[in-house]
Amino acid sequence: MLGKVTSSGIIIEGARVLLVKRLPTRKVWPSIWDVPGGTLEPSETVEQALTRELSEEVGVKVQSFEYLDTVNEREPVSGTDYVNFMFMVTSWEGSPYNAAPFEHEKLGWFSLREVLELPMVASIRQLVAQVLSPKTYRRL
Repeated sequence: MLGKVTSSGIIIEGARVLLVKRLPTRKVWPSIWDVPGGTLEPSETVEQALTRELSEEVGVKVQSFEYLDTVNEREPVSGTDYVNFMFMVTSWEGSPYNAAPFEHEKLGWFSLREVLELPMVASIRQLVAQVLSPKTYRRL
């Protein structure tokens, strides 16, 4: 599937994941919870986009990460296809905050149980839940 290429980071602290809630006025994926990330800029690698996006969106400096999976989704309103490279951020500097209030309504830390109840893109929820599951979490 060809489409817009994005890079996103799953940040776990304890047994909770950091999520951002997209503003209801966003043209794509409005009012859903998501992991921080975004579209690659010209000539940018997915790794470079990951560090830039997390700095721009949640104000952290990514120090280390590992590739998890590539998620393909079609945004239902626009019909745009997305190819999202997903990374597990294993260390970072700074305390996350909503550094992009023009994109996100708020951010928060959520347990596996809470993630399963939030409005999210199904494939992103599935990957986040997999990472948060006790069996997987002990492995990381």
